[in-house]
Amino acid sequence: MPEAYNLVETAERRAFVLRMKKAGANYRQIASAAITWFGKKRVEEMGLSEAIRHYGGRTAEQTVELAGIDVLPKGWDERYAYKDVKRTLDQLRADNYETAQDIRDVQLMRLEDLVRSLWPKATGADPSLPVVDRLIRIFERQAKLAGTDSPAKIAPTDPTGEREFESNIIHIYETTDEGA
Repeated sequence: MPEAYNLVETAERRAFVLRMKKAGANYRQIASAAITWFGKKRVEEMGLSEAIRHYGGRTAEQTVELAGIDVLPKGWDERYAYKDVKRTLDQLRADNYETAQDIRDVQLMRLEDLVRSLWPKATGADPSLPVVDRLIRIFERQAKLAGTDSPAKIAPTDPTGEREFESNIIHIYETTDEGA
C-alpha cells in the first residue's frame, strides 16, 4: 500500500464498494472490480508505458491489476470489501440516527412554542374548548416523540375477542388426541 494512501482514498474506495453492493454485486465481484477500477485510475494517472515499467506488467490488463493491488490496502479481497461495506453502512446508520434525533428535538421545540402560544387561550377566564382539545393533541404528540407514554398493554384473544390467548392454547391442546 503506498504511503500516500489516506482518508480521502479510503472514502473513495468505500463509496465505490457501496455502489457495487447496491448494484447487486457479491463481495468477490466487488473486490475484483475495485482492483480493476483503482488500477485503471492509477495507470491513467501514470500513463500506460510508465505504469508498465513501474509495475512490470507484460500487458495493459496485467499492469492494471498490479496497479490496483498496489493502490488498495495490502491483502485486499472479498473480506476487505465486506468490511468496507459494513463500516460504511454502520456510519450511515449512525448519521441517520443522529439526524432522526435532531429532527425529534426540533419537532419538540416547535410543539413547545405552540403550547406557549395557546396556553393563555386555554387557561384564561373564558377557556376555549377547541384550544384545549388542540393542546391535548399537542401533548399527545410530544409524549409520542419523547417516548414518555407508557406502553399499551395488549391481551391477545381469539378472533371473537371472547377468550384469552392462553385459554385458546389450552382449549386446542385439550381437543387434540395429545391432550386426551
